[in-house]
Order: sequence, then structure tokens, then C-alpha cells
Amino acid sequence: MNYWVVRGKPSENPFDDMLVPNTSQVWRTARPPKSWSKGDRLFFWASSPVKCIIGLGELKNTTMGMNEFGDSTFKVEYLTPVIPNPLSINKLRASSAINDASFLKVGPTQTVLPLTQKQGTALYRIVISDNPKFHIWKDIGLINPQPPVVSLEKDFNEKVLQARSLSSEERRKRISASQKIPQKIETTTTTFLRSPYVVAEVLLRADGVCERCKRPAPFKRASDGTPYLEVHHKKRLADGGEDSVRNALALCPNCHRYTHFA
Repeated sequence: MNYWVVRGKPSENPFDDMLVPNTSQVWRTARPPKSWSKGDRLFFWASSPVKCIIGLGELKNTTMGMNEFGDSTFKVEYLTPVIPNPLSINKLRASSAINDASFLKVGPTQTVLPLTQKQGTALYRIVISDNPKFHIWKDIGLINPQPPVVSLEKDFNEKVLQARSLSSEERRKRISASQKIPQKIETTTTTFLRSPYVVAEVLLRADGVCERCKRPAPFKRASDGTPYLEVHHKKRLADGGEDSVRNALALCPNCHRYTHFA
């Protein structure tokens, strides 16, 4: 069994009407894959300007003959409607497990594009992590979701506040009963690929002085002897802020913490 991405133009395909679970439809392609077969798994991709994975399906027949334009036709079965949370090209390119897939690269124009087994499994897990009600391929084990790192930190800080409100006797009692070796969990994080040139430019602009408190960096890096400052985005990248020099400040660790927690 193989995995494929089936591309369609939103201007030519009314996907909301087309993707009805357990219904079939004939598609066409000028370049049918040689290695596909009935039962292969499909991801439907709405091409430009949408550029999103929008649903799941199955290949029902690879050879439905030729149409009047000389294209090969094939039949698919839709297994989901248009999913509530489509996967954008930016989100997929940010995933190291899928970002080298051919359908994410600039240029490919064919209707059907291949995925490796590893890519297909990873893409499915990403789809289901955002659309859990459509977990239909039960043979693919899902990675147990863990709370986001930010939620873990927030929860921990709230527990610290609660602990401080206890009496010393009660706190010591709970310390005595708690595990001495803390539990470990795995978390999944999303990281922005920041520009090293922006960081370098901002650090050079600061010239070793915190751009908030105007004090010299508290120490020098052991690795290269440069003043230790941290580059902070005034508008967070997660909130749509630019990774640009004008949106960044070089801060000492204290001021960096202050901007996030004060």
C-alpha cells in the first residue's frame, strides 16, 4: 500500500460539495503513476491559492480509460468531508517529518504526487492531531498527545503559587511524600526557523548593552567571548510578528524575562 497526494484547483473543483464520505468520483491525470494500486491511501490537496491538505480518501481504480483530452482517468473514494482544520503549506513545511515531500516543493504540476511510507504516516498523524474525529486508518498508531510546553510551564507556575500559600509544615510533608526522581514526559514543540542574520544584526547594533535597561551584558559567552544578550521579538512570532531587525531587541536575561512575565 502506497500514499499519494491528489492535487486539485479550487477554481475547478468545488471541494465542499465533492468530498462526501463513502462517495466515489473519477479524476484525471496526464501522468498516472506506474506504482499505484487499488487501496492506496490518498490525501487531497487544494492547490493555489489555498495550498492546504483538505481531506482523506482511497484509490478505487487506477485505470478508468482516457478522456476526450487524452488524460488517464482514475476513481477515488472520499473517506472524509473537507476537514475542519486543513493543513496549510506553512505548517507542513515546518514539520521535519514531511517538509521534503515533493508536493510541498515549488514547481510540480502533476495531479498525483508520491509520498514515502514514512511521509504518509507522518502526514496522517499531523492531519489527525488537528482533526482527531477523522482517525480512520486505525493501523497507524498515534503519538500520545502531550500538553504544550507553554501549558506545562503555566500549570507548574500555578502549582508553585499554591505551594507558597501552604504552611511550612504542610509543604515539608508534601516534599517528603513526593518523588525524588521526577517523572519524564515527551513533548512536541513547534519552532520557528529564525534568521541568523537578523540575530547577528541586532546583537551588533546593541554592542554589548541591553536595549531595555541600558546596562552591559551580565557576562561573556564561554564559546566566543562575545557579550551575552538574548534577541527578543517585540511582537511574538507566534502572534504574526516579523523576524526582522525592527521587530527585535537585544536584551539581558533579566529584561528578557521581564518582557515575558512582568
